[in-house]
Amino acid sequence: MHACGHDLHTSGLLGASIIIKEISDKGELQGNVLLIFQPSEEKAHQKESGAIKIIKYLEKSGLRDNIDAFIGMHVSSDLQRGEVFTKEGVFLPSSGEIDIELKGPGGSIINAYNDPNLDLIFSELTVRLNKLFKPMAKTGKALVATAGPDKRMDAYNVLLQSQKKTWVVRVFSEDYKKDSNEICTLIKREVKDVVDRHLAEIDKEGGVDIEVKRRPGYRPVVHRDSQLVDVAKKSVKEVIDDYYFRDDMKIFAGEDFSFYLESLRQKRINGIYMAVGAANSKKALETGPLHSSNMKVDNEVVRDLSSIYAQFAVNAIEHYNILKEKI
Repeated sequence: MHACGHDLHTSGLLGASIIIKEISDKGELQGNVLLIFQPSEEKAHQKESGAIKIIKYLEKSGLRDNIDAFIGMHVSSDLQRGEVFTKEGVFLPSSGEIDIELKGPGGSIINAYNDPNLDLIFSELTVRLNKLFKPMAKTGKALVATAGPDKRMDAYNVLLQSQKKTWVVRVFSEDYKKDSNEICTLIKREVKDVVDRHLAEIDKEGGVDIEVKRRPGYRPVVHRDSQLVDVAKKSVKEVIDDYYFRDDMKIFAGEDFSFYLESLRQKRINGIYMAVGAANSKKALETGPLHSSNMKVDNEVVRDLSSIYAQFAVNAIEHYNILKEKI
């Protein structure tokens, strides 16, 4: 169960298309609006994310030449209906992965403490890396964490010949490449030290091969235009009755929306991304994390998404028309 709200996102944009069409039919839309139903948003490990494929199409078709701004939204079950989180600067971190793969001779479980035991190595390594990187998460600098290994388990009573574990690396900085490089260097150092110590304990020389692969993944989502942030907040105020803006959060979520906001062929397009509250304690739909079977959302949030999208389109067009008149 993915439990991330993408059905709500799609429905919200469909609703926005109806509202925008009604506004256009009244002659009240002073520009063009492009609706992007983008697939494959969360696959940081694939060669090209959904955003990159869309951007290539926009560039090839010439549509990108006439785009002034992008807007994206994601429901949040950590926020109540009416709560909206957005802010200037780095909004979401970069998102990449580091794969650690170990290969050994394998063998029988009866030699678990005499031969290279990859499971013991990873157990020690996980404890060490958690201790090393937990302070970074506490300060909001970066999230370096793992949810569990790919054990490739053939049987319960064998020592594995290979084992792999993936660590998620997310950095809250425009200078994320530097920080990510430092994190990768630290991980490589710790892996070698843990393996060397394990082999010394069982009095073995060699026997474990180490491979550390880094996948850079997505860039951070950066809001570079304070005026556009103001346009977004104005739009929320105009369509949500009991709104409450949050700017005190750090969400360690990866999002390929970042690619829309990066330079391509001497042009960089600004944009805005927002987290929109979908919990509702009045309906016994309490706050909780995404990607959980316990995720509960108020389906009425679709109205919030549709209204914000449509109102932002109107306000952003007006904002950029005024700027163009001044040129």
